[in-house]
Amino acid sequence: MNDWIRAQEEDENAVLMMPPELLAADNKTHYRDMTIAEFRGLKDLVTNLETQGRNKRKYILAGQERDLENLVSELLQTAEQYNAPRDVAL
Repeated sequence: MNDWIRAQEEDENAVLMMPPELLAADNKTHYRDMTIAEFRGLKDLVTNLETQGRNKRKYILAGQERDLENLVSELLQTAEQYNAPRDVAL
């Protein structure tokens, strides 16, 4: 888990709030053997990961929407440019 956390922080610029106890455990403790405080820390960790994932998705979708809006704007400008009224001599 520690490797994954480091990769997310370096590659994805994620900010993960990890309780030090969980980082030290690193999959060595069965959940039945965890104290209430450790289990609550695990729950907080999962909640943090969910929030990070939701925020990342929002940013990706917002970027795609912005790209689509730019594309539509460019297409409209091009269409207006080529469909401008022309004087036709008769």
